[in-house]
Amino acid sequence: MFDGIVAIAGGANRWAHRYVPNPIDEQNVIRMNLDTLYSAAIVDISQGATLTMPDAGDRYMTAMIANEDHYVNRVFSGAGIYDLTVDEFDTPFVMIDMRTLVDPTDTEDVAEVNRLQDALVIESVASRPYTHPEYDEDARKETYEAIYALAQNIGSSARTFGKREEVGAIRHMIATASGWGGRPSTFRKQAHSQTVGSRSR
Repeated sequence: MFDGIVAIAGGANRWAHRYVPNPIDEQNVIRMNLDTLYSAAIVDISQGATLTMPDAGDRYMTAMIANEDHYVNRVFSGAGIYDLTVDEFDTPFVMIDMRTLVDPTDTEDVAEVNRLQDALVIESVASRPYTHPEYDEDARKETYEAIYALAQNIGSSARTFGKREEVGAIRHMIATASGWGGRPSTFRKQAHSQTVGSRSR
């Protein structure tokens, strides 16, 4: 999934924006929202980086930070400059997953969200190409399909996404295969508290 985002964006530390509502028949991940415009980036945080979010007013706009092991340590909300460090996020690369509420039937609203997307800024000290360990693609696919089958009976999303210490290892593995990019069930509480620790403009 990181490879796919890098390919769309044209490299690390660059945004891959969806400027139009997502077509039902074009789903990069499972169950993408129809009332959301997405922006994503793979960021090299090995020497530190920052994310700047604009003032979206009352509009829902959040940034989920997922590390290379698909653990989500923070969800940011509100205008400000947010630090991205290995100390907090545990891996040298992370994904920023932006979600912004939009009325897909209103061209003026879509244009306003596009303006907010273009105001997002990534600043990173390092700019290495994203890489990961080599693996056998056939084995990965076979393993994925076996794990995905288990997801049919997983039930609720409790303890599936979030920090390493918040999730169940097996539930996290199954949910990552069946719903990559999923958000922690506690993210609403996290999002409201994140601006306290930001360096607001």
